[in-house]
Amino acid sequence: MYKDILREKYKKIRKNINKEESINIINKLFECDLYKKSDALFIYVSINDEVDTHFLIKEALKEKTVLVPYCISGTNDMYPVKIESFDDLKVGSFNILEPKKVTEYKGKIDLSIVPGIVFSKSGHRLGYGKGFYDKFLKEHSCVKIGLSYDELVVNDLPYNDLDVKMDMIFTGRKEYIIK
Repeated sequence: MYKDILREKYKKIRKNINKEESINIINKLFECDLYKKSDALFIYVSINDEVDTHFLIKEALKEKTVLVPYCISGTNDMYPVKIESFDDLKVGSFNILEPKKVTEYKGKIDLSIVPGIVFSKSGHRLGYGKGFYDKFLKEHSCVKIGLSYDELVVNDLPYNDLDVKMDMIFTGRKEYIIK
């Protein structure tokens, strides 16, 4: 219940943030050695007020293997699907762009770019409460990176044993490396 109250609070804050800040966040990611050295990226496809990943996906497609989530309706199952172009996406579950052709990618994933409503400086995140990403991240060994607006990185958040911590968080002004 407390998490639901926090979700609503931080979604309201996020609505009023300048979304142009997304480009600064993405550029910080591009400068990161882990990003530069990675081959296969699992990237959320942003919606609404999230840090916009559409530019990130389009740029990464030029030189990397890009994987996007495919969520199975009625479950909290999600798996990675390789795309070759942004045009390989269509509106799907939860009104989120997802792959038109669905074949699960079975290879190694180097980085997962993970959405969140709000992140803590210790690497915890508050997502939408469905558990898709936590379940997925427990099943895949990769570096976990959250993208966030500066205003949405806080000192503490509630979490439990099912929640998966981020390894890094990028904002427009800062990079948090979680130990």
